[in-house]
Amino acid sequence: MITSIQQAAVNAFGTWLQARLPDVKVEKRWVANDKNFPSAGRVVSIIPAGARRDTAMDLRQISRTNNGANNVDTIWQIASCMQPLQLDVWATSHVGRDDIIALLDNCLHLGDSYLTSISPFIDPVGYGVALNVADGWETHNTVADFTFEDPEIDDVSDDVGRSIFRARYSGTADFMLTVKTTTARQKRINFRLFLDGLEFT
Repeated sequence: MITSIQQAAVNAFGTWLQARLPDVKVEKRWVANDKNFPSAGRVVSIIPAGARRDTAMDLRQISRTNNGANNVDTIWQIASCMQPLQLDVWATSHVGRDDIIALLDNCLHLGDSYLTSISPFIDPVGYGVALNVADGWETHNTVADFTFEDPEIDDVSDDVGRSIFRARYSGTADFMLTVKTTTARQKRINFRLFLDGLEFT
């Protein structure tokens, strides 16, 4: 199975967040938390909140790799993307919810400091957090930048009268969409010669 770029971004964020919040259950896909929540205690759900929005851009070649004797694999950047996201915080007490919000205040403002491909001298904090994306996209050098607004507080009762203390963050994940193509190497050589203004047969 192939993972979509937006789900791969959510997976990267969820895995990273779970490592920083070991006492909180981080869900990378929507689940019916209002039904099974109390058994989990403290939960953060990451939910795509609408369609991915793509903005076309000029083609940019990211990498090129020889594939056997005759072909070459090329990765192209073709669009910038924005995926609306929602973080749902669930707790069984005011104190538990406030603790998660305090932890997220730190986690969600670490800037580029968690990218593996940058200088170690980058600022340790920033607005949002940027992460490398995996699930097959790491070979495309994909980075997702996550930013969230301040939380909205929402206290509710479930269908059996249990109190649930919630907070909701609206935000986005921004990343580049890349595609991979395989092309005959000689065709690429001829095309390059053509672009350079040289004649060939």
